[in-house]
Amino acid sequence: MKISREEWLSSGLALLAEHGSEVIKIDRLCRHLKVTKGSFYHYFANRQAFVDELLAYWLKKDTDEVIESLSGMADPHVRGQALNQRVEQADLKPEMALRIWGHQDPGVAEAVAQVDKRRLDYLTSLVQEQAGRSDQAELMAKLAYAHFVGCQTLGDLVSKDEWAQMDLLLHQMVLNQLEGSP
Repeated sequence: MKISREEWLSSGLALLAEHGSEVIKIDRLCRHLKVTKGSFYHYFANRQAFVDELLAYWLKKDTDEVIESLSGMADPHVRGQALNQRVEQADLKPEMALRIWGHQDPGVAEAVAQVDKRRLDYLTSLVQEQAGRSDQAELMAKLAYAHFVGCQTLGDLVSKDEWAQMDLLLHQMVLNQLEGSP
C-alpha cells in the first residue's frame, strides 16, 4: 500500500495522539501504517525530517488554515463565534500530545510556542476588533487562550458542554469588563 506525504503526516498526528511521542519512530510508524521503510524514505530523509514536517503540518492545519478560513468574515463577532465552533468540533488530542512531547523535546517546544504566538496574535487582533480598543486586548486574548489550553489539560474533568458554557461565561465577563471600562 502506498500512502501520500499528507497521509503520513495526518496519520503521524493521529498516532501521536493515541500512543504518545514514542510512536514517532520510523519502525513503529511503518508498523502502525502497515507500510515499508521505503515508503517512509520516499518522503522523508530521516526521523527528524519527519518530525519537522509533522510540526509544520500541525501549524498549517490547526492554525494557519483555521485563521484563513475565518478571514472572509467581516464581522469580528461572527468570526469569534465561528472560531469557537471550530474549537468545539476539533480533535484536540494531537495538540495535547504535542504539548506533552514539548516538555521533553526543545524542538517540539519551540514549534508549540510558535503556534501559541501565532494564535495569540490572531486572538489579540480579534479582541481589538470586537472591543474597538486595544489597551487590554492582549491580556484578554491570553485569558481566552489560557482557558483553551487549560480545558485541554483538564481532559474529562470538563465536558464539551461545560467547555461551551465556560466559553460563553468568559465571553460575557470580558464584554462586561470592556463595557464598564473607561
